[in-house]
Amino acid sequence: MTQSQTTILIVDDSPVFLETVRNMLESKGFETRCALNAVEALELLNSETPDIIILDYMMPDVDGYELALRIRKTSSKNRNTPIIVVTSTTDTAEAEKFIALSVQGYLLKPFADDSLLLIIDKIMTDACGKEPLFPLLSMTENELVARFSDNRTLIEKKLRKLVLLTGLEMESGDPSAAVKNLREKKMLSNGFLSDFGKLSDFMGTLISINTTKRDALTECVILQTRMLEELDKRTEEIMKRSEKG
Repeated sequence: MTQSQTTILIVDDSPVFLETVRNMLESKGFETRCALNAVEALELLNSETPDIIILDYMMPDVDGYELALRIRKTSSKNRNTPIIVVTSTTDTAEAEKFIALSVQGYLLKPFADDSLLLIIDKIMTDACGKEPLFPLLSMTENELVARFSDNRTLIEKKLRKLVLLTGLEMESGDPSAAVKNLREKKMLSNGFLSDFGKLSDFMGTLISINTTKRDALTECVILQTRMLEELDKRTEEIMKRSEKG
Protein backbone atom coordinates (compact mmCIF):
# COMPACT_ATOMS: atom_id res chain seq x y z
CA MET A 1 0.00 0.00 0.00
CA THR A 2 1.53 3.31 -1.10
CA GLN A 3 0.41 6.87 -0.40
CA SER A 4 -1.44 7.06 -3.71
CA GLN A 5 -3.29 3.87 -2.79
CA THR A 6 -4.12 5.07 0.73
CA THR A 7 -7.40 6.88 1.41
CA ILE A 8 -7.69 8.88 4.62
CA LEU A 9 -10.99 10.16 6.02
CA ILE A 10 -10.69 13.39 8.02
CA VAL A 11 -13.55 14.21 10.39
CA ASP A 12 -13.55 17.63 12.08
CA ASP A 13 -16.13 20.36 12.60
CA SER A 14 -13.56 23.04 11.65
CA PRO A 15 -13.48 23.73 7.89
CA VAL A 16 -10.09 25.40 8.32
CA PHE A 17 -8.61 22.33 10.00
CA LEU A 18 -10.11 20.05 7.36
CA GLU A 19 -8.65 22.11 4.54
CA THR A 20 -5.23 22.40 6.18
CA VAL A 21 -4.86 18.68 6.87
CA ARG A 22 -6.36 17.70 3.52
CA ASN A 23 -3.92 19.91 1.61
CA MET A 24 -0.96 18.59 3.60
CA LEU A 25 -1.91 14.94 3.09
CA GLU A 26 -2.68 15.35 -0.60
CA SER A 27 0.67 17.10 -1.09
CA LYS A 28 2.23 13.87 0.24
CA GLY A 29 0.30 11.79 -2.28
CA PHE A 30 -2.57 10.51 -0.14
CA GLU A 31 -6.19 10.37 -1.24
CA THR A 32 -8.56 12.12 1.19
CA ARG A 33 -12.23 12.31 2.11
CA CYS A 34 -13.64 14.94 4.46
CA ALA A 35 -16.62 15.15 6.83
CA LEU A 36 -17.68 18.06 9.04
CA ASN A 37 -19.57 15.94 11.57
CA ALA A 38 -20.45 12.42 12.61
CA VAL A 39 -23.52 12.24 10.39
CA GLU A 40 -21.49 13.04 7.27
CA ALA A 41 -18.77 10.61 8.34
CA LEU A 42 -21.19 7.72 8.91
CA GLU A 43 -22.90 8.35 5.58
CA LEU A 44 -19.54 8.22 3.84
CA LEU A 45 -18.51 5.10 5.73
CA ASN A 46 -21.67 3.34 4.55
CA SER A 47 -20.37 3.46 0.99
CA GLU A 48 -16.58 3.69 1.35
CA THR A 49 -13.82 1.96 3.27
CA PRO A 50 -10.97 4.39 3.98
CA ASP A 51 -7.62 2.99 5.05
CA ILE A 52 -7.23 5.44 7.96
CA ILE A 53 -9.62 7.75 9.84
CA ILE A 54 -8.44 11.00 11.44
CA LEU A 55 -11.08 11.95 13.99
CA ASP A 56 -11.57 15.13 16.02
CA TYR A 57 -12.64 14.44 19.58
CA MET A 58 -14.38 17.73 20.44
CA MET A 59 -17.32 17.93 18.02
CA PRO A 60 -20.90 19.11 18.69
CA ASP A 61 -23.83 16.68 18.88
CA VAL A 62 -21.94 13.40 18.39
CA ASP A 63 -18.38 13.74 19.66
CA GLY A 64 -15.33 11.85 18.46
CA TYR A 65 -15.54 9.20 21.16
CA GLU A 66 -19.15 8.35 20.34
CA LEU A 67 -18.35 8.29 16.62
CA ALA A 68 -15.34 6.02 17.18
CA LEU A 69 -17.52 3.77 19.32
CA ARG A 70 -20.13 3.51 16.57
CA ILE A 71 -17.46 2.72 13.99
CA ARG A 72 -15.95 0.00 16.18
CA LYS A 73 -19.25 -1.54 17.28
CA THR A 74 -21.63 -1.19 14.34
CA SER A 75 -19.65 -0.66 11.14
CA SER A 76 -18.78 -4.09 9.79
CA LYS A 77 -16.74 -2.72 6.88
CA ASN A 78 -14.76 -0.22 8.94
CA ARG A 79 -14.72 -1.91 12.35
CA ASN A 80 -10.96 -2.46 12.21
CA THR A 81 -10.00 0.68 10.31
CA PRO A 82 -7.10 2.46 12.09
CA ILE A 83 -8.26 5.62 13.88
CA ILE A 84 -6.11 8.62 14.82
CA VAL A 85 -7.75 10.95 17.35
CA VAL A 86 -6.90 14.67 17.35
CA THR A 87 -7.98 16.99 20.13
CA SER A 88 -7.35 20.26 21.93
CA THR A 89 -8.06 18.84 25.38
CA THR A 90 -5.17 17.83 27.61
CA ASP A 91 -7.34 15.80 29.97
CA THR A 92 -5.63 12.41 30.24
CA ALA A 93 -8.82 10.84 31.57
CA GLU A 94 -10.50 11.66 28.26
CA ALA A 95 -7.60 10.13 26.35
CA GLU A 96 -7.87 6.91 28.33
CA LYS A 97 -11.46 6.44 27.08
CA PHE A 98 -10.10 5.63 23.66
CA ILE A 99 -7.80 2.84 24.86
CA ALA A 100 -10.59 0.26 24.87
CA LEU A 101 -11.43 1.23 21.29
CA SER A 102 -7.89 0.37 20.15
CA VAL A 103 -7.23 3.62 18.35
CA GLN A 104 -3.81 3.85 16.72
CA GLY A 105 -2.92 7.45 17.58
CA TYR A 106 -3.77 10.40 19.81
CA LEU A 107 -2.48 13.87 18.95
CA LEU A 108 -2.83 17.17 20.77
CA LYS A 109 -3.68 20.21 18.64
CA PRO A 110 -1.78 22.04 17.33
CA PHE A 111 0.54 19.31 16.14
CA ALA A 112 3.39 19.18 13.65
CA ASP A 113 2.80 17.62 10.23
CA ASP A 114 5.61 15.16 10.92
CA SER A 115 3.89 13.92 14.08
CA LEU A 116 0.77 12.97 12.12
CA LEU A 117 2.77 11.56 9.22
CA LEU A 118 4.82 9.44 11.61
CA ILE A 119 1.69 7.77 13.00
CA ILE A 120 0.33 7.23 9.48
CA ASP A 121 3.66 5.73 8.43
CA LYS A 122 3.61 3.36 11.42
CA ILE A 123 0.10 2.25 10.51
CA MET A 124 1.10 1.63 6.89
CA THR A 125 4.28 -0.16 7.94
CA ASP A 126 2.37 -2.47 10.28
CA ALA A 127 -0.30 -3.11 7.64
CA CYS A 128 1.93 -4.27 4.82
CA GLY A 129 5.49 -4.53 6.10
CA LYS A 130 6.77 -1.78 3.82
CA GLU A 131 9.99 0.11 4.48
CA PRO A 132 9.35 3.04 6.85
CA LEU A 133 9.39 6.49 5.28
CA PHE A 134 10.92 7.82 8.50
CA PRO A 135 14.40 6.41 9.28
CA LEU A 136 13.67 7.06 12.97
CA LEU A 137 11.27 4.12 12.96
CA SER A 138 14.13 1.69 12.41
CA MET A 139 16.28 3.10 15.22
CA THR A 140 16.59 1.29 18.54
CA GLU A 141 15.73 3.03 21.80
CA ASN A 142 19.43 3.37 22.63
CA GLU A 143 20.11 4.94 19.22
CA LEU A 144 17.27 7.38 19.80
CA VAL A 145 18.66 8.29 23.23
CA ALA A 146 22.04 9.00 21.63
CA ARG A 147 20.45 11.08 18.85
CA PHE A 148 18.38 13.01 21.40
CA SER A 149 21.46 13.76 23.49
CA ASP A 150 23.54 14.82 20.47
CA ASN A 151 20.75 17.06 19.20
CA ARG A 152 20.35 18.69 22.61
CA THR A 153 24.05 19.56 22.66
CA LEU A 154 23.86 20.92 19.10
CA ILE A 155 20.81 23.04 19.92
CA GLU A 156 22.60 24.60 22.91
CA LYS A 157 25.68 25.39 20.79
CA LYS A 158 23.64 26.87 17.95
CA LEU A 159 21.57 28.95 20.38
CA ARG A 160 24.77 30.38 21.91
CA LYS A 161 26.12 31.18 18.46
CA LEU A 162 22.91 32.90 17.41
CA VAL A 163 22.83 34.94 20.62
CA LEU A 164 26.40 36.11 20.03
CA LEU A 165 25.73 36.96 16.38
CA THR A 166 22.78 39.13 17.36
CA GLY A 167 24.93 41.05 19.85
CA LEU A 168 23.07 39.82 22.90
CA GLU A 169 24.71 38.83 26.15
CA MET A 170 24.64 35.26 27.40
CA GLU A 171 23.13 35.43 30.88
CA SER A 172 24.00 31.81 31.59
CA GLY A 173 24.52 28.48 29.93
CA ASP A 174 20.80 27.75 30.27
CA PRO A 175 19.19 27.35 26.80
CA SER A 176 15.97 28.83 28.22
CA ALA A 177 17.77 32.14 28.83
CA ALA A 178 19.03 32.20 25.25
CA VAL A 179 15.57 31.44 23.89
CA LYS A 180 14.08 34.18 26.07
CA ASN A 181 16.56 36.76 24.73
CA LEU A 182 16.06 35.71 21.12
CA ARG A 183 12.28 35.69 21.54
CA GLU A 184 12.35 39.28 22.78
CA LYS A 185 14.26 40.23 19.64
CA LYS A 186 11.72 38.34 17.51
CA MET A 187 14.50 36.14 16.16
CA LEU A 188 12.59 32.87 16.59
CA SER A 189 9.33 31.75 15.00
CA ASN A 190 6.26 30.77 17.00
CA GLY A 191 6.79 27.23 15.74
CA PHE A 192 10.27 27.11 17.26
CA LEU A 193 8.99 28.47 20.58
CA SER A 194 6.21 25.88 20.58
CA ASP A 195 8.67 23.06 19.88
CA PHE A 196 11.02 24.29 22.60
CA GLY A 197 8.15 24.37 25.08
CA LYS A 198 7.21 20.78 24.26
CA LEU A 199 10.79 19.63 24.72
CA SER A 200 10.91 21.24 28.17
CA ASP A 201 8.52 18.50 29.25
CA PHE A 202 10.09 15.34 27.87
CA MET A 203 6.86 13.36 27.90
CA GLY A 204 4.64 16.30 27.03
CA THR A 205 3.74 15.43 23.45
CA LEU A 206 2.09 12.06 22.93
CA ILE A 207 2.12 10.39 19.53
CA SER A 208 0.07 7.44 20.69
CA ILE A 209 -2.13 6.56 23.63
CA ASN A 210 0.10 3.67 24.68
CA THR A 211 3.11 5.95 24.76
CA THR A 212 6.45 4.28 25.36
CA LYS A 213 9.79 5.90 26.04
CA ARG A 214 10.71 5.11 22.44
CA ASP A 215 7.62 6.90 21.12
CA ALA A 216 8.37 9.99 23.20
CA LEU A 217 12.02 9.98 22.10
CA THR A 218 11.00 9.74 18.46
CA GLU A 219 8.66 12.71 18.81
CA CYS A 220 11.32 14.74 20.62
CA VAL A 221 13.95 14.01 17.96
CA ILE A 222 11.48 15.23 15.30
CA LEU A 223 11.02 18.48 17.26
CA GLN A 224 14.77 18.85 17.71
CA THR A 225 15.39 18.36 13.99
CA ARG A 226 13.00 21.20 13.12
CA MET A 227 14.59 23.44 15.75
CA LEU A 228 18.09 22.78 14.39
CA GLU A 229 16.92 23.61 10.87
CA GLU A 230 15.49 26.94 12.02
CA LEU A 231 18.62 27.83 14.02
CA ASP A 232 20.78 27.15 10.95
CA LYS A 233 18.45 29.27 8.82
CA ARG A 234 18.47 32.23 11.24
CA THR A 235 22.24 32.05 11.63
CA GLU A 236 22.73 32.01 7.85
CA GLU A 237 20.43 35.02 7.44
CA ILE A 238 22.39 37.05 10.00
CA MET A 239 25.77 36.11 8.49
CA LYS A 240 24.57 37.07 4.99
CA ARG A 241 23.36 40.45 6.27
CA SER A 242 26.71 40.94 7.99
CA GLU A 243 28.61 40.17 4.78
CA LYS A 244 26.51 42.68 2.82
CA GLY A 245 27.06 45.31 5.49
